[in-house]
Amino acid sequence: MEVLSNRGPHTLQYPGGPDDHDGIKEYVDGVVRQSQVYRIDIERGAIRNVLFYLGLQWIRFDASVRTWRPLALKRKTPRPVTNKLAALVNHLCSQLVQFKPPLTIGPGSQDADDIAAATAGDKIREIIEQETNIRRLKPLAAKWLSTTGSTFLINGYDNSLETGTVFVPFDRCRACMKVVEPSAIEQTGGACPECGAQVGFDIAATDAGEPIGEHYPRGKHVTEVKSLLECYFDYEAGFLDYSPYFLISESRSRDWIERTYGEKAATDLEWDDAKDLHAFYVESLAYTTGHSSRVINTGGSRTDPRVRIRRVWLRPDDRRAPNGIYAVVGGGKILESGEWKYHDETGKPFLPVVHIPFDQVPGRILGKSRIDDIIPKQEQRNRIESILELHSRRMANSVWLLPHGVGVSRISGEQGQFIRYNALAGVPPPQRVSGDHPPPYLIDWLARIDTEMDDIFGTQEVSRGEVPKGVSAYAALQLLDERARQAQSGVFENWALGFSEWTRQHLDIWREYADEERTYQTGVGQWAIQKFNKAHLQGGVDIDVEMGQNIPHTIIGRRAAVDQAV
Repeated sequence: MEVLSNRGPHTLQYPGGPDDHDGIKEYVDGVVRQSQVYRIDIERGAIRNVLFYLGLQWIRFDASVRTWRPLALKRKTPRPVTNKLAALVNHLCSQLVQFKPPLTIGPGSQDADDIAAATAGDKIREIIEQETNIRRLKPLAAKWLSTTGSTFLINGYDNSLETGTVFVPFDRCRACMKVVEPSAIEQTGGACPECGAQVGFDIAATDAGEPIGEHYPRGKHVTEVKSLLECYFDYEAGFLDYSPYFLISESRSRDWIERTYGEKAATDLEWDDAKDLHAFYVESLAYTTGHSSRVINTGGSRTDPRVRIRRVWLRPDDRRAPNGIYAVVGGGKILESGEWKYHDETGKPFLPVVHIPFDQVPGRILGKSRIDDIIPKQEQRNRIESILELHSRRMANSVWLLPHGVGVSRISGEQGQFIRYNALAGVPPPQRVSGDHPPPYLIDWLARIDTEMDDIFGTQEVSRGEVPKGVSAYAALQLLDERARQAQSGVFENWALGFSEWTRQHLDIWREYADEERTYQTGVGQWAIQKFNKAHLQGGVDIDVEMGQNIPHTIIGRRAAVDQAV
């Protein structure tokens, strides 16, 4: 693998503009080459966390091949895994998925358009959530957040034919009888683009009475969930907004290239197996299971050609690209290039990416996962269980003491067995000796490790809906619930702020692209619906998050509050 010196992103040469294809390719290649130095440890740690979540925990990192391998232990050494780590992750992810950030959408000012936009904002947000299928994406985002410390939401608007089409009828000029598109009439201010007359139009139809028109893409809001394994940016920027670039690297099949960019584009590409280090890690997750013998598996038998696709957003440059540069690079070619596609209510282009960290770390963008802290405890727990299992094999089983000459050859241990022996003078009969009990301190040690893992991860019994031992008063339960929520307050705050920004970006995308009407079910009768399009969101809105720290989140906490109120 080619490795360059670790120079910062300021050494990259900004392209001359969206049409400077050679400059864009050179910039992308420079980002990938420079990242090979500092991403090794980050990717290694992220893959380790995911492997531990899968239950592959008796592993070590082999620096010679840069991958994880099973520990070299004796064949008879037990390798038990009680995956306490996965239980903590699943519990936190279920809390995040169930948590609905309390967003408030208010008018940006007292202007009538702003007030109308704020009134429609909540309903439009629900329509966007349905289009993006955010309920299916939230569990995936929560898992990446918990295991790697960061998750990225990539927002956009899919205007392809696969999202469905809408038939738009054409008009016929009453003066010249020419058939014209409604968009052309709108551009000329209501005049016929052919003859310039303003005598009016009729709906164009064939001699058989069928309307003349064209099917246009309906469009759809989309959101992608990406991990730090696929995303590149300036790690020292502090916040993603300050990074001069953002890049996504992913492997795509020939079929995807043909459907997205056409058969000619697929023919012109330089096809490869897309096998760089981070691609190896990402691909392995699709084939690695908790029962894998090699720890990391890959699709080695796959024969379909694939190519490395890199999507890059470059920050606006006042002189060369005032609206930024967005490009798609793959197979040595520029598949797509242009300005940033999406703009806010003031017309300023924005990066359609939302970064949600687990715990912020000073001096870098990436968040920190608490799995990094509990993995040593999980490994310690596994070793103690291995010692207990070895003890049960070697020391806990009962044995027989057989003096020489008693004539006993074999004792099966079956119930009701008769044992005949030679009763010799002065020689005791065969006797059974009980095995040794496991050391009590090892059992206590396991319980202490479980408690420590709960404390480190910030998950207590009361937050799981369990009543702690020795606690019966509702006031005490409410206090414990409040302390448990304080341990996770930072994660929920970041989650809420992330989806607040997600809502803001999608509302701006709606304002710019939602030409076709969407329906919203009001819930009052079968036909009680409202229709919305971008005309309902012309004003400015203000989005805020009210976390409500005093509101109980668990069943135990809510029961305690109700009991106190009674």
